[in-house]
Amino acid sequence: MPNQRPPINPGKGLNSVQKDWKSLLVNSEQTFLTDNQLSAFVDREHPGCAATHFYPLPFPHKFTGGKWSWEELAAHDNLRSIGPVLDFTPDKTEMVFLPHLIQKNMRSGDTVITERCAVYGDTLLIEWNITGMDSAHISFSLPCFSAGFQEFDESVLLSVEDQVFVNISIAGSSSLAFTTAENPAGIEAEIGIVEGRKIYLALSCGYDSDQVAKSAQMAIDCPESIFRAAEETWNDYFTKVVPNFSCSDSAIEQLYYYQAYATRANLYDIPYEPFIHPYTCPWKTGAVWQWSWNTPMNSICERWLNDKRIGAGGILLEGENGGGLNIGTYLHPTEKVTKLRGHVENHDAVSEYYAKLPLDFDLKSITTMPHTTPNGLLGAWEFYLCSGDEDFLKKALSIMVEAEAEFSKHEAENGLCATAFVDEFDYSLRLKPFCASFSKGDPCLMFKMDTPFIAVDYNCYLYALRNRIIQAAGILNATDVDADMLIRKNARLKRSINEFLWDETDGFYYDADPNSMKLSGVKCIAGFSALYSGIASKEQAARVIPHLTNPLEFGTAYPCPSISMDTPDVDPTLSTYGGDSLITSGIWFTVEGLVRYGYDELAAEYVQKTIEMLTRGGPSSAYSCSSVTGELNQGKHTLASQSLIVTDLICKYLIGIAPQIDGGVCVKPLERLHADIDEFSFGPFQYHKKTITVEWKKDSGYHLIVR
Repeated sequence: MPNQRPPINPGKGLNSVQKDWKSLLVNSEQTFLTDNQLSAFVDREHPGCAATHFYPLPFPHKFTGGKWSWEELAAHDNLRSIGPVLDFTPDKTEMVFLPHLIQKNMRSGDTVITERCAVYGDTLLIEWNITGMDSAHISFSLPCFSAGFQEFDESVLLSVEDQVFVNISIAGSSSLAFTTAENPAGIEAEIGIVEGRKIYLALSCGYDSDQVAKSAQMAIDCPESIFRAAEETWNDYFTKVVPNFSCSDSAIEQLYYYQAYATRANLYDIPYEPFIHPYTCPWKTGAVWQWSWNTPMNSICERWLNDKRIGAGGILLEGENGGGLNIGTYLHPTEKVTKLRGHVENHDAVSEYYAKLPLDFDLKSITTMPHTTPNGLLGAWEFYLCSGDEDFLKKALSIMVEAEAEFSKHEAENGLCATAFVDEFDYSLRLKPFCASFSKGDPCLMFKMDTPFIAVDYNCYLYALRNRIIQAAGILNATDVDADMLIRKNARLKRSINEFLWDETDGFYYDADPNSMKLSGVKCIAGFSALYSGIASKEQAARVIPHLTNPLEFGTAYPCPSISMDTPDVDPTLSTYGGDSLITSGIWFTVEGLVRYGYDELAAEYVQKTIEMLTRGGPSSAYSCSSVTGELNQGKHTLASQSLIVTDLICKYLIGIAPQIDGGVCVKPLERLHADIDEFSFGPFQYHKKTITVEWKKDSGYHLIVR
């Protein structure tokens, strides 16, 4: 078993506030329950669960036939089950979701089943109250795995590779008979039902067979303790970790708490190597690993939590492992990588073996994802502005310096850098000029690039990253950072961006071919990164903005299309970069750029429309939406952590807290956002070593308390 460490216990030592978080989060739509490593997808059609996921696996996956298949990878990124589910199909189901509990009432004829389901730690507990049935059939399987079994009176212990264990325990039945299958692993159970007696099913997972068996037994012996503990876990989070926010606009208040919920739902605090710090994954409902750019961008949202260990953890984890713990973590976890590899070299290595992967190939090249783009690391700086933690900044600076050196290895004489892709696994039309085998929406496009290209946003982010390094080095008095060299490099980079990537005729910034320096001619949202970074002059900004407001280009009903609407073959329903609105790389960076250049009214309009887009019919956690209709391009409750950065826009521009380098408190909202709000309050919020509370009323303005 790998080395163990204690979990962080979010909120420990913090004071609690009263908040009715349940009324803000209750709904009849969501079917996902999670605490940490174990997640359950509750079944809408039957009693029980459609699936459970347990992550990570401590052994490498063995490819069938020696080929790397994405479908095979997706089936083995964690221990995936079908069930446990009870064989009953109701005519009618009523369901109530809360983060800690899902309740269902199911009926068919004279048969009625009421169900409660909760996840606490690595244990799933299901309670059934059944009337109108004498017996029932329960099934559970691990369709992608084989297992050994030990059967006991009320339980079965599954052993996968003798390294991961699952215990299924059942209590309350009048009779119980198990049947097991080894490959693929499966359990069938026939249970007798006594009317008025509740049936309990506990599923526990882990790396220690004795502990797994004890956890499941405790759950069926003391079921109410599991339900209480699950509720207390979320209550501690919402009353200690999440700063209280109350707003007369209930949709905004609900979105704020929903985004806080989705952050906690995506948290992995895995107490084993190489996961020596907690991190939030892209979305636990699908992408459970860590993405190098995604993690520090998540921290921009997480900096508004009172427990700063959550936002810091993922960035520090990248520093320990030379990048994000990507898909290879569960393929080849035996060798810890600490040296940050160059993103181009890593991309080439993965591409080389994409089609055929020998069984003996050292998968170190995809164990971690190096920093593919400088934009993610900007989140580390943003996080520091709220935490004021110089120990964290010192560690983050080391990561930023190492990454900048890797990015600069591919610097041309003019200072511009080429890259294979930027972020969010760009499938878009912007890549068409640089890829002969381009196919719109191809998820494998990043491996098929014929020509690394000079991406305007990549270079603007690199410029911003160097400036952040210089600022951080000044705060820390880091004499080992050559600030003068970075200043010189940035002066050259700024000149080259404006010389080679700026089209004077169009008044726009484009990507370019690194060999010919020919501009791509594809207008993408990346062109506005010159505003975020401060590359553009005021005159250039004034010429860029009309493209953003032109309804034939980027001025769609909802902000901001990733590709201009006058681009041939544009498709706003395609995720990602097909013309859709992307919350992080599209909206957040663009809003930041607009504020930097004083376009506050337009920035406020974008924040307002973004909130409207994500709250239509209740809050959503999709990060890709149609820029034309506002419809979601992903499931409403994807729980995509990329979408959660809207919390930052709410806290900075509606509540109005503008983080300062010196730790000062500055209230500077976009006042247009207050037009339809009567009042709000926020806090207490842990900011540097201060505690901030903000109250605002339309008739009396701001009341700021700093302790």
